[in-house]
Amino acid sequence: MRAVTEGIFESDAARLLRAIRLAAELNFTVEPKTEGLIRHYSQLITRVPGERVREELLRLLSLSQAAQHLRYLDNLGLLMALFPELAASKGVEQPTVHFWDVFEHSLQTVATVEFLMRENAWEYGYEDMLALAPWSDSIDQHLLQEVSEGSNHKILLKLGGLFHDIAKPKTKSVDDTGRAHFLGHTKQGAVMTASILERLRFSNKEINLVESLVYHHLHPVQMANDGLPTKRAIYRYFRDTGDAGIDILLLALSDYLASRGPLANMKEWK
Repeated sequence: MRAVTEGIFESDAARLLRAIRLAAELNFTVEPKTEGLIRHYSQLITRVPGERVREELLRLLSLSQAAQHLRYLDNLGLLMALFPELAASKGVEQPTVHFWDVFEHSLQTVATVEFLMRENAWEYGYEDMLALAPWSDSIDQHLLQEVSEGSNHKILLKLGGLFHDIAKPKTKSVDDTGRAHFLGHTKQGAVMTASILERLRFSNKEINLVESLVYHHLHPVQMANDGLPTKRAIYRYFRDTGDAGIDILLLALSDYLASRGPLANMKEWK
């Protein structure tokens, strides 16, 4: 794909995002000169009405290989123009259980979400992992349920993967042993996520769902700290998370895989 005139993005900045979405839908590439124009004018995307950005973003995330598309947006300067809150996550190191910094981990979480939803392969995953991961026609149907016009649980789960650790940079502290902690990052991250989605004119239902994903994404792991959760703990979990309960479980599993990356193995996964 190529721009037909030099001023095409100045006349309608929504084309910056639309070009990437169309290329992804049609399996096209964007020619280098047009990529240069997109980088040059990337900040103009902030002038586009939120509802138009929302529409293009949801259509892009509805496609497989969403993590790859988000990485491409970052390469072109569009991701940070859209979500400047993510910039601080680049280079933020995490405890040794994490293979990547916060930003790369967030992109990898989107990739592992797709992997566990059987949408796309993950370069560090394999079939035995999927065999142990929860999946059924009922789960698939739940994730396909519409949340608002243009969105469903699958799409918003990818968005939750991107934002789940967004508050880690501002909550990071280091103890006397040199170990990093991110106390309160789920609560602050939920607030930041809601603010971003409000800015882009997402519906209240969409905001509530993604906010819940970010706020509760550690809940399943915390339930299993002392072995398998009790029936009462499971009841309380679904009471507290409601319609987002299944989504949060998948996000927690995706978060774990994206933490370990190439170090993930079947013994730990079990």
